[in-house]
Amino acid sequence: LAWAINPEEFGPDRWRLAAAAIGIIVIVLALLISLLVRRRPEDYGLHPDGRSPTPTTAARGIGHASDEEPDYTWQQAVLTRDFWLMSVGHACSSIVIVTITVHLGSMLNLDRDFSLQTVGWVVSTYTAVSAVFTLIGGYIGDRVPMRLALFGFSAIQSVAVIIILQADSA
Repeated sequence: LAWAINPEEFGPDRWRLAAAAIGIIVIVLALLISLLVRRRPEDYGLHPDGRSPTPTTAARGIGHASDEEPDYTWQQAVLTRDFWLMSVGHACSSIVIVTITVHLGSMLNLDRDFSLQTVGWVVSTYTAVSAVFTLIGGYIGDRVPMRLALFGFSAIQSVAVIIILQADSA
């Protein structure tokens, strides 16, 4: 990306072409990856949330609800206090990360005098680590209580934000 938008390589207006090309590549990859998404777990001999069907719900294709968790429709869930607390908490966390992501290149290049190539590597590494931890987070979120998983990953994210804001060298 840094090479593609470098004014010395292609001229000052080539970044638009580079951005369009990257956008097209991302759309094509997203479409190809979307073909891997399974639509109905029942088609593969699975049931939602790994639950076994009961005789009364098996005919309707509905998984067995756990005795530990209340069964809400989405309309009922949106009316609960817990839903809004989790939504606001996630929004606050996302605001910080999105803001840093949007301004990361400028911060490192203009404020910290990192080369565009180094900024490109930092952003690439950041994106790759984020993708890996999205998978790890999904795996852990299925195996530990969600509030503990959210707290743990938010704590890791907070430490990472502090590190990146304090970094003066690669």
